[in-house]
Amino acid sequence: SITLAELGQQMAALDWQKNRQEIRFLLTGYYLDLYKLNNQLQVLQKNLDLTEQVIRNMESRRTQGTALKNDITRYELQKETLKLQLAKVQDTRKIMNHQLVTTLHLPAGTEIVPDSTLLNEEVTALAENDWQMMASQSNVGLQLAMKMNEQKVKLERSELLPKIALVAGEHLDGPITIEVPVLDNNFNYWYVGVGIKYNLSSLFKNNKKVRQAKL
Repeated sequence: SITLAELGQQMAALDWQKNRQEIRFLLTGYYLDLYKLNNQLQVLQKNLDLTEQVIRNMESRRTQGTALKNDITRYELQKETLKLQLAKVQDTRKIMNHQLVTTLHLPAGTEIVPDSTLLNEEVTALAENDWQMMASQSNVGLQLAMKMNEQKVKLERSELLPKIALVAGEHLDGPITIEVPVLDNNFNYWYVGVGIKYNLSSLFKNNKKVRQAKL
């Protein structure tokens, strides 16, 4: 129980590390969302440019009598839809950029542009055992749970052991007031002893608790 209490300080330190990891994951998520939004902006802008080119071609064909006004109207509607989508993505990108800048405590007005050259780098794939080892070493929550549960196993095992108590005392009593007349006598006595207590039910109950703690 004392060791479990001492783990409280380590828990606070691990929680601090866990918060750092969560912030890093949060920043990574913002960065990847910003990268995705930039790609969407490029795609929408290209589609908008192509739609405008089609409208110009359709208007040229209409003057020649090979296209209808309805065809041009349909592409103009598509153009306005693309403009609306483009405006929404631009607003979302501004919000994401602001969140990323705020989290990093960068100066207001900073614009973050994702680095596309990372796509050219080769990603080395690790074996499953390597990933598991890396996860167990860097997962703060897992480290915390392992330390706590190891101590709980020891605590449950301790219930299978007898409890030993050392006692000692000294008393000075007097006078004796239950006698008539009162006896002016003093008594001084002391004692030492060893007490042993064992809970027999732990033989049946704690084996299951130990297995549960190990599991």
